[in-house]
Amino acid sequence: MAQLNYLTDEHPEAFETVTTAFTVGEAASPAHVHKLQQLRPGIAVLNGYGPAEVMIYATTQTIEAADEPHAVIPIGTPLVNKPAY
Repeated sequence: MAQLNYLTDEHPEAFETVTTAFTVGEAASPAHVHKLQQLRPGIAVLNGYGPAEVMIYATTQTIEAADEPHAVIPIGTPLVNKPAY
């Protein structure tokens, strides 16, 4: 997520052709997600979560655009055919 924060702040042009952005690795920054959605209306932002044992992510949450930053970004629901406990 730190990379998404950095690119949103310092190099927003990096998202000019991006249609879907995934956040994975640490808690999503509501302020940066909101800023990205304001800079690129229509971009799909998905928050992924997974413990180190899964080596990538086990849950996802599509983050809907809003007028104000979300208070928190949920970790979402398990991927298809993948349990989460």
